Amino acid sequence: MLMTNFVPTMPLKKIIGYCLFGLSFTKWAWIFLLPTIFKMTLTQITISTTLITVVCEGIFIVSLFILGKDFYQSIKSRFANKFNLRKKNKNRLD
Repeated sequence: MLMTNFVPTMPLKKIIGYCLFGLSFTKWAWIFLLPTIFKMTLTQITISTTLITVVCEGIFIVSLFILGKDFYQSIKSRFANKFNLRKKNKNRLD
């Protein structure tokens, strides 16, 4: 059964942004799988790891530009709340 009347609820720009954001985190799988699938020398592994890292970081930045400032602020606040040491120290009694 084909979904011919499928209407996305999000704009295509957001869908592409979320897909790129998710794709940027596949870096670790690529770095692990590439040398194990192909027999590579240490130099080739170093070059491929550097190239994969640069490309995935570029994809991450492009996805943040596409998704906008609100998405960036929500991610930033989540990590700031999780790793904020000042907030933990204020609640501690000396």
